[in-house]
Amino acid sequence: MSSTLLEVTRSAHEEVERLERLVVKDLQKEPATARERLFQNHRVRHMIDSIFSTTEKL
Repeated sequence: MSSTLLEVTRSAHEEVERLERLVVKDLQKEPATARERLFQNHRVRHMIDSIFSTTEKL
């Protein structure tokens, strides 16, 4: 596997796009209970934190 700057950058962008799609997919589902909404918020927050940490590498 090549570890050139271009490859690392491409991989980071793909990871961000993947996480963005997961956030959208998760938020399209309406939670039935307050507990499920809390879990959804935690999942989304974790994905957003992952997006931020990935973009910091760029």
